Amino acid sequence: MMEIRYGYVNRTGQFVIKPIFEEAGPFSEGLACVKKGGRYGSIDKNGMFVIKPQFEDSFFFKEGLAAVQIGRYMGFIDKAGHCVIEPRFESANSFHEGLARVKMGGKYGFIDKMGRFVIVPQFDRAYDFSEGLSLVTYDNRYGGDPKCGYIDKWGKFVVEPKFKIISPTAYSFSEGLAAINSGLGYKPLPSDKYGYIDKNGKIVIEPKYKVVSDFHEGLAYAKLENNAGRGFIDKTGKFVFLLNEQYGFVGDFRENLALIETLIERRAKWGYIDKNGQLVIEPVFEYASNFAEGLSCVQKIEQGKYGYIDKTGQFVIEPIFKEASDFSEGLATVAIEKDILHTPTASNYQSNYENKTQTSNKTSSSKSSSGCYIATAVYGSYDCPEVWTLRRYRDSVLDNSWYGKLFIRCYYFVSPTLVKWFGKTRWFRNLFRKQLNKWVKKLNGQGFERTPYRDK
Repeated sequence: MMEIRYGYVNRTGQFVIKPIFEEAGPFSEGLACVKKGGRYGSIDKNGMFVIKPQFEDSFFFKEGLAAVQIGRYMGFIDKAGHCVIEPRFESANSFHEGLARVKMGGKYGFIDKMGRFVIVPQFDRAYDFSEGLSLVTYDNRYGGDPKCGYIDKWGKFVVEPKFKIISPTAYSFSEGLAAINSGLGYKPLPSDKYGYIDKNGKIVIEPKYKVVSDFHEGLAYAKLENNAGRGFIDKTGKFVFLLNEQYGFVGDFRENLALIETLIERRAKWGYIDKNGQLVIEPVFEYASNFAEGLSCVQKIEQGKYGYIDKTGQFVIEPIFKEASDFSEGLATVAIEKDILHTPTASNYQSNYENKTQTSNKTSSSKSSSGCYIATAVYGSYDCPEVWTLRRYRDSVLDNSWYGKLFIRCYYFVSPTLVKWFGKTRWFRNLFRKQLNKWVKKLNGQGFERTPYRDK
């Protein structure tokens, strides 16, 4: 199997940092986390190490600090590489709005930039602060099925935990509203309805939808029961436009365009619609991401590689890369196969870049070789809508119960061998694809999204 190496290209497709890294994340606050020699460090936009590779794991810099793993625990470093918050947490996320979510003793809390607990670990689940509030669940205090509520930066409930947890993504406040499920019990049910609350916990859009998404750029995807209507709603709950029935998955609006999926000759193809619901870029891509800094990373089956298009749908960076991610601060992470670096045509490859490494706080995930083995073999990529859905379910449901953890362990014990022996055979992929398709469809109906996802 060929090795791949990651580097960075600019908007013209020229390599500005050579592809020499084992993994590479997006630039944030002028630095990017990369992996070399099995360890993580940070480089500047000249490709020079500002923080030498020394950590077992690392997130990107946010608000001046980055979470890193030293030994078994997580702590935080500054941009000089100094450890400013000692590694004592079981897990840690980037800072958001002055606070960072950390896990200690199996519970989640929040620390400030001095490493002091502002909100002590007490929650069974917690999410990063967004618009001044964080979604949490507090199972033991309220008893029965876990419910979600919202706390302020002092740990006080602003919205009491009375809403059902609906999905691993539709949690946080976005543009002043948050999606909620008013149904009973813990697990999503066919009878559940979805709506939106404001920051006082008041329901401002009645729970009447079968499926909803977060608000982005003033619009949110929503679907009524029995196919009575699906499209994008405004903040009054009124449909701005309805979607063509041929569309399957529909993404959020980013830079005035939204991803759409449709089946063409029994294959999923991706394109884009505008805020009038009009198709502006034909669904011809095997993979497509949200637009970022005016460009989108896409893949076409003919090339089998990744490149970048502009908002007219034209390639501005030809599809030649093994992997590629979204642009951030003017640069994008791309990967090429190792042997390409030693061919006479290597200079030709330095004018373009490809695929979609994980769009995340973390560097491009190495879990493609350590998780979701069968799904990755069936769908051909660790980063595709079906596998994103399954990974969300694994992290948010299976990994939160003893029997789920047992299943994960058994799966990871058996599946690598199966994939090694049979993963490239047609009968193996066909055998699992049908069942996986059914399961993914069911999970999507329960609110597990098909959008890019970073493993927890």
